[in-house]
Amino acid sequence: MTHTEHATQSRKGKHLSFDERQFIAYLKNKLGLSNRAIAKELGRAPQTIHNEIKDGTVDVIKQRQIHGTKQYDYRKTEYSPEVGQKAYDTARLNSGRTYLWVESTDFIAYADEQILRLHQSPDSVVGTAKVANLFPEKRIPCTKTLYNWIDKGFMETQNIDLVLKVRRKTKSTKIRKNKTFLG
Repeated sequence: MTHTEHATQSRKGKHLSFDERQFIAYLKNKLGLSNRAIAKELGRAPQTIHNEIKDGTVDVIKQRQIHGTKQYDYRKTEYSPEVGQKAYDTARLNSGRTYLWVESTDFIAYADEQILRLHQSPDSVVGTAKVANLFPEKRIPCTKTLYNWIDKGFMETQNIDLVLKVRRKTKSTKIRKNKTFLG
């Protein structure tokens, strides 16, 4: 059996907007539609709607009665677009990887001191830190990464502070013609 008709149009890679969240709240709270019906109405996958409603559902006190010295709260669960948006924003902030230079502030301070005060090369700083296991809980970057951090300004060390980098001539970009020797 081939699938020629799809229940939903593909909206892959598109996040729910706040307007769509408000529409979900209207369809779920006011009209009482199921997750699948809401998904069909919005042209989304049912799992997307399920996850959104799960993340944005809150307990609301529907009615409160006081009888003598006791208080009775009648609660119901409702979908809140504001809570759904807040859950989405929090998830977006926590997504993505943390850069190594953010986690390696101790190593950066150590490398700056070794390069600026003791005039060591970045390669020897990385090698010494790895051999002596000076930063066991943190990852130590490779030499190329340390040079990149210096170039990007993540460290106090600058290219002018690196003796060999200032003296060394970079490779020329000219194309050399191969000379053939007859002999």
